[in-house]
Order: sequence, then structure tokens, then C-alpha cells
Amino acid sequence: MNKKLGSTYIGKYLSVALFSLATVGYPYAIILATLLGTNTSVTTIPYRALVTGMGVLVVLLGGIRIVRLNKKPVSFAALLLFLVMSLKIITLYMAGIVGNKPILIWFFATLIPSISFSSNYMHKNIQKCVKVFLYLLFPAVLGVLAIWVFDIGRPGRGGQYAMSTWGLNSNLLGDYTLYGFALSIYIWLSPTYRGVMNSNYLTFVMVLFFAVTTFMTLSSGAVLSLLIILVIIPFATKTYFAKYVVTISLIVTIVISTIYFYYFTVSSTLQTALTVLDISGKIDLRLSMLDSAWSQFLSNPLTGGTGLVRHPMLGTETYPHNVVIESFAKLGLFGGVVFSSVFAIASYRALSYTNSLKSIAPVALLFLVSFTSKLFSGGIYLTPMLYYFLVFVITYNN
Repeated sequence: MNKKLGSTYIGKYLSVALFSLATVGYPYAIILATLLGTNTSVTTIPYRALVTGMGVLVVLLGGIRIVRLNKKPVSFAALLLFLVMSLKIITLYMAGIVGNKPILIWFFATLIPSISFSSNYMHKNIQKCVKVFLYLLFPAVLGVLAIWVFDIGRPGRGGQYAMSTWGLNSNLLGDYTLYGFALSIYIWLSPTYRGVMNSNYLTFVMVLFFAVTTFMTLSSGAVLSLLIILVIIPFATKTYFAKYVVTISLIVTIVISTIYFYYFTVSSTLQTALTVLDISGKIDLRLSMLDSAWSQFLSNPLTGGTGLVRHPMLGTETYPHNVVIESFAKLGLFGGVVFSSVFAIASYRALSYTNSLKSIAPVALLFLVSFTSKLFSGGIYLTPMLYYFLVFVITYNN
């Protein structure tokens, strides 16, 4: 009995630590690498190894729900999807099309931690997971933003250099600010989670902070996703309409004031980069990449192709910036249908959870935010958090 209690105690705190580390730890690893002026792999590889190790421990402690195939057919579909994606990336690796990084990220930074997100221990401590997540995310985004705006770091290796690499690019930062905004505004407006944070005033400060920083990332995908969140939130929180209107009005006022302030007084970098929010030229560019990806699928409908397309402006190969289209281009008809089906079912389930005020609602909202943002940017093998939240949602038991 004591042994069982000890395992439960360890499982509880290990699961909360894993949830927080797996979802928020990456920005800290990037910040450390930038401040040290070293390659990001020096800090991100140990970080990924730690997350993988903790995921293995959580799996070994038991309570993994994804294996209960008879009770959750969508779990079987997800496992089938993971198998198809694993076989495809191995094929691409053997053909020399992808290098070590994507295959390591997929197997060790995505698959193992994803399975651990079906843990009973994690599901029973959702409120604690959400609370720790927000408390860690706030200083992480603040630190990344400081490096970006003030070009902190060694000469030639600081914020502006980091912004041109994978480590601190605006799309990735936009994902984190979106997560923070979705969670903080949900907690601020929802009667179920009200009071979870130590201070309601701090929660409201986080709402404003993450709204402003989402616009400051200058990621058009992040801004569009934020607008979608604002549509979902009133239905998810069942809050008084007046409070919602006041909150949104304050957000709009502060966002516009902050962007105006930076545009005219502080940062010439931001002033130049504000043109990124002009999506008129981006639409044709994105449609061109999506058309290339779809043509690749039509050329290889059974097995799919590489899933990579040529960027019309840069001339380099990249992902199509839409995970659904990429799934067909890379995995073929069968893989694309399985991918679309799994995420469609999970999205429906997540929407029902957010509308029911269940304890899982904030994590369901995180999944919706993550999936929505990946319809504008992100590759199917390079977005671990999307699969973390997917597994959490489809294995959650009422």
C-alpha cells in the first residue's frame, strides 16, 4: 500500500513537471543558448533528452490511456497515424531527404512525451498543470522578447541573429504568446477556473501582456489565430457578455497603443517589420506553396512525396505551412485521410470540452490554438506540442 501511495505521489508531481517542462521548457533552452552565444543544440539537446527521460518514467509508472483501444477508437486511429508517420520519416531518412534533426525530434521529442500525456496522473492534476504552465510561460516570453527587441547577447550572436534562425523566430514565439493568451483569458473569464491563479489581477495582466506580445511577434498566422480565439472564448467560458466586451475593449486599446508607441518611437526593427502584418502579398505566396504541395500529392497519391515545396521568394525548400495539406503531400491518400480524421475528431471533442466547463477545458483550448496556428505555419514533424495536446484530448476520460 505504501509503495502504491509512493508511486502515486511521484507520478503526480512528475506528470505536472513533465507537462510544464515539455510545453514551456524550450524557450528557456533557447534563451540560455542565446545569452551564452553558442549553438542552440548545446542547450536544446539536453533539454529534449530530459523531456524524453521524464516521459519514459511517466509511462513506466502506468496509467497510460492511449493503449485502451477498445474504449477509444480514435486512440487506435492516432496510433495508426503515428505508425504511418514514423514509417514515412524513416523512409525519407534512408533516402537522405531528411537529416538527423527531424527524425530525432519526431521519435524522441514527440512520440515518447506524447504517449505520456495520456497519463492518469496528468489528467487528474490539470489545474496544477495549467497554473505552473502560465507561471513559467510569462517570464519565458518576456525573456525572449527582451532578447529580440534589445538585441541582447554576444555581438553577432544576439537577438537579431537569433531571430533569423529557428531558435527565436516570430512564428515560434507567436505560438507561445497564443498559448498564454488563450489560457489567461479563459481563466480570467471562466467561472470554473476563476481563482486558480493566486491573483485575479495578475491573470488580467497576463491577458493584456500576451495579447500585446502576439501582435509584437508580427506573425500574421498568430494574429489570425488570436482573432479566432476571441470568437471561441465567449462560448467556452459562458461568461457575462459585458465583462467580455470590457476585456476585449481594453485589449484592443492597449495593443493599438503599444504598437503605435513602438512604431514611432522605439524600435526601427519593429517599424520595418510591421509590414509583415500586411498579408496582401502573403496570400499569393502561401497559395503558391499550397498548390505545389497539392500537386505533389496528385503526382504520388498512394505513397506521397517529400512534402517539401520551394519558397517562391527565398528559393529554398520548406514545408507548405499547412499541416493538413502537408499530410496528404507527404503521407499520401491513406495517411492524409487518417491525419485529417484524427484531428477533426479531436477538434470536435476539444470544442465540446471547452463548452462544457470541464477541468480539461484549458488544455482542449490549447489544442485548438495549436492546431489552428499550424494551419498557417508549421511542419507535421516539427511541432511536438501539437501532438502532446492531441493525445491529452483524445485520451481524456470524463
